[in-house]
Amino acid sequence: MWCGCWFRVDAKRVKLLRYNDPLLGPRKLPSFENFTSEKSTIDADETFIVDVDKAEVKLTCSGSDCTLPLGSQVVYVVVATS
Repeated sequence: MWCGCWFRVDAKRVKLLRYNDPLLGPRKLPSFENFTSEKSTIDADETFIVDVDKAEVKLTCSGSDCTLPLGSQVVYVVVATS
């Protein structure tokens, strides 16, 4: 249930992850202890490519000309400060 609560987080504390398998990854039950399993970090130098006509989102690979299909979901984690 959405509570309508808002909180602000420093963007440097947010970590974006993509599923290594964009089709089956979101369908598997995640493990709380190892929530990063079967996921890769989306680096700050990678770029999202949105094709509205094809209804798909891709991600550029770091340091190369390749693109990766992103699928329908990404995961974000707010990293605790120490």
